[in-house]
Amino acid sequence: MKLWGPREMDACPRCSNPEDAGHVWFCDQMGALDVWEKALLDLSQWMETVQTDPDIRDTIINNLRGWRSSSSPQPSKQGQSLLAFDQQTDIGWNVIL
Repeated sequence: MKLWGPREMDACPRCSNPEDAGHVWFCDQMGALDVWEKALLDLSQWMETVQTDPDIRDTIINNLRGWRSSSSPQPSKQGQSLLAFDQQTDIGWNVIL
């Protein structure tokens, strides 16, 4: 926000640490965690609405949650879902955003 002009300082409004693109994703303050969980819930609901395979939906949501907490990606248990998981892991879970 400092680079774009709305703020004079680069301090995160939640935790006061320097705010850059990476910090926006990983800020561990409660407000940031709430926004992240709401976004995952919205994504999950949208995927259900467009009839995304439940295993693919669960794999995406669980691994995005794990990515944010620096957990290792957890594979799906089904064929097509496992292939999609492997391909996403190859390019990284951060690029899905």
